Amino acid sequence: MPFGVEKQAFDQHGFVTVRQLLARPDLTQLQENLDRYIAEIVPGLADSEAFYQDRRRPETLKQLN
Repeated sequence: MPFGVEKQAFDQHGFVTVRQLLARPDLTQLQENLDRYIAEIVPGLADSEAFYQDRRRPETLKQLN
């Protein structure tokens, strides 16, 4: 997708999907590190840094700042 088309899609929808941005090994490493961060770091973050549907249920994490 040419950049102009991506920009237009972002402006229209507020997001852009970029397929195959990372090679499989890099994507796996990113997911492993993100999972570790969520398990080890996020529980200690302030309420203003990690947003949950229900703070008592970690699986409801919906946004990180």
